Amino acid sequence: MNKSNIWFVPKVIGIWLLFVVFPVINQVLAKLMDKEEQITHFIYGTMFCGVLLTLFFAVLLMLTYNREKTLRKYFMRRRRTRIETRDGYYQCLYCGNEMVKQEDIICSVCGVRFL
Repeated sequence: MNKSNIWFVPKVIGIWLLFVVFPVINQVLAKLMDKEEQITHFIYGTMFCGVLLTLFFAVLLMLTYNREKTLRKYFMRRRRTRIETRDGYYQCLYCGNEMVKQEDIICSVCGVRFL
C-alpha cells in the first residue's frame, strides 16, 4: 500500500481517541466524582458518533487497500508490455521509459523483453 493512499489513517486514530477513548475516561472520572447522571447521555452520544466514524474510516481503508491490491495485480500482469503515448512513442511499463519505438522488442533502459 502506497503511503499517499493512506492519508486518513492518522485521522482515524485521532477520531477514535477523541470520540471513543476520551469519553471512556470521562465516564470513569464521572463515576469517581459521583456526577455520572449529569453527563452520561453526552458521553454515550460521543462514543456512538466515534464508533460510527471509526467504522466508516475503517471501511474506507479496506476499500482503498483492495483497490490498491487490484491495481498492483493488474500492472504486475502487464509490466512486460508497452503502451502508446501521445507523441507516437511507447512507454515501458516495467521501468517507465517513454522513448520506446514500435519496432523495439527490448527496452533500451531496463532490458526487459516485450511480449
